[in-house]
Amino acid sequence: MQKSRLLLLLILLPIVIFIISQNVSAQGSSSILKVTLKNDIGLAEEIMFDDAIQTAESLNVDLILLELDTPGGLVDSVKQIMAMFDNSPIPICIWIPVGGAAWSGGTYLMMASHIAAMASPSVIGSCQPVGNDGHPITDSKYVNPLIELMKEHARIHDRNQTLAEEFITENTNLGPIEALNNDIIEFVANDPNSLLNQLNNYMLITNQSGSNNYTTLIQTFGGAYFNGEVVANFTALEINSAEIIEYNPSISIYIIRFITNPTVVSVFLTVGSFGLIIGLTTTNTHLDEIVGGIALIIGLIGIGIIGIAVGAIVLFIIGLAFFLAEIKFDVGFNGSLAIGGGVCIAIASLFIIPSANYWTRSDFLLGAKWGAFGISIAFIAFFSMIAIKVLQTKKLKSDLDTDALKGARGYVKKELKPEGQVIVKSEEWSAIAVEGTWPIYIDEEIEVVKIDGLRLIVRPLRD
Repeated sequence: MQKSRLLLLLILLPIVIFIISQNVSAQGSSSILKVTLKNDIGLAEEIMFDDAIQTAESLNVDLILLELDTPGGLVDSVKQIMAMFDNSPIPICIWIPVGGAAWSGGTYLMMASHIAAMASPSVIGSCQPVGNDGHPITDSKYVNPLIELMKEHARIHDRNQTLAEEFITENTNLGPIEALNNDIIEFVANDPNSLLNQLNNYMLITNQSGSNNYTTLIQTFGGAYFNGEVVANFTALEINSAEIIEYNPSISIYIIRFITNPTVVSVFLTVGSFGLIIGLTTTNTHLDEIVGGIALIIGLIGIGIIGIAVGAIVLFIIGLAFFLAEIKFDVGFNGSLAIGGGVCIAIASLFIIPSANYWTRSDFLLGAKWGAFGISIAFIAFFSMIAIKVLQTKKLKSDLDTDALKGARGYVKKELKPEGQVIVKSEEWSAIAVEGTWPIYIDEEIEVVKIDGLRLIVRPLRD
């Protein structure tokens, strides 16, 4: 009964969190989603930006402001994020903070943004691709497509294509004043408020000039004539007084960022391989191969062979399979499968925790994130408790299989008619009387005839 109540609680808790989270605070007439990136660009950032844009759409904000400070990152991830920028229905503004830099992949992202700004001092540039060995790549088959990618994004955002190319071919670096004077960025601002005050005088338009279509900023009043559509009128939006909503990445982003670190990946793959080898060649509790298997799966997720969503599903299924195997089979795992299953489910849950701002305020979702993790821990405790009880039952059944109780004597605690309770070897047992010998009364002596599962079949000791 207690187990049923606990399981019901575990099922209802996420539903309650969802219902409560619908209490979304009211937003002003215009709003901005502020995203912060201050590390390398990789798979985690790719997932984060996809989530951030979806969050921005769900909140119906007017601008996505990305505070960027990065040394660069993976080419594939940078390209994916650039494509997200291209397809975003909400304008994206990148701002490099004081003392920050957007080297390499960061500069590519700036070229793909609708609006670019830098604080003083800050730096962009050095975009020549680098191989896994740390040496610059000069092969034109690899470099030329990146040059065209950079130049094309500079063109569609009305920026300096020549300098865009030199970022790659010459590893050119620029400070904010040089970048502004050479049409690489639109604003110099040392803080978001200064940036928004300047942006308040502009609108973002799509200019159609023959086959040369591009987006650019023009002054709202007295600006140049344009033939196209207004993407966003920041003056009308009063963007300088807009509500700024901080984007809070899901804890899953931090987990993915950790497991995709090259050093961490190599550790997981090494531990996984050696764990499987040691576990399969030795006789023990099988904990080695269980740990090795889990580590190997995480390592494969880290290097991208298994996707994040697929990996979460695989870990969850393996976790449930471990629990069921621990309960059903007596193969000497001694609880290690239950432990491994709990770890698998906990890791899977961390991969799928949603980000903040989807349903509610960030402070509530912060608690909800840890609440979701707590639910996974509760599942571990729940299934581990079941596994421990089953292990105890296995041990008891093992004793029964030896016929240690057959022929043992005891006495009746609860009258058998024909079922009741008996005391045998100082333990209380469920029992049933041999046909034709019941009722057997309280305190009457009995003898165990045979064992049926966990129930004793007994007969009375009568003259």
